[in-house]
Amino acid sequence: MPSRIGELVRLELPAQITESLVLSNLATYGTLALERGLGVLIWNRRARP
Repeated sequence: MPSRIGELVRLELPAQITESLVLSNLATYGTLALERGLGVLIWNRRARP
């Protein structure tokens, strides 16, 4: 997890966030959903303004 590598940390996160398996999975699947949604919305002509 990049939040545990000292050179890559921009701000310290609480241990409850970095050690929680549920929050880690939620962040992972949330990122995948966002990337998929952006891809669909960007390439769909009717969804673009």
